[in-house]
Amino acid sequence: MKNLLNAIAEDLALNLAYLKWVKVIDSENLVPDGLEFPGVGLRDGAQSFGSLPGKKDMEQLTVMVVPYQSLSLGTPGAAVMGDVNFKGVLDICAEIRARLNDNRFTAIFGEKIFYAHVDSFGASETLGTDEGIFIQMKRIPITYRRLS
Repeated sequence: MKNLLNAIAEDLALNLAYLKWVKVIDSENLVPDGLEFPGVGLRDGAQSFGSLPGKKDMEQLTVMVVPYQSLSLGTPGAAVMGDVNFKGVLDICAEIRARLNDNRFTAIFGEKIFYAHVDSFGASETLGTDEGIFIQMKRIPITYRRLS
């Protein structure tokens, strides 16, 4: 899981260069320290284990990808929809899906990961802090299956 989270973070930071912050987070329900907009938090999700024919062990890992955008963009709805100057969480989610769906990171893991799929997008949500910072976010669960 650690290597997978690192691979995703490096891929998003390199290929979605407009992202100002890509890091592993402790909780998607808390505003991360040092967050810059737009940003993406990565969190480990569920892991399950099984076996395939031929006595091959299989591991299923879920990674939660959480794009963040500031609610103080100046235009109502811009944190969700975007505007001429900023990408909203809908655009960021679409670009994350384009990058990570079916991306098995073969250069790093070889053929061990045989399945990588963006399962769904959660509804947009708003987080706030005691300092009056408000953030729009979405949850993107991605399922990976690999031979272990």
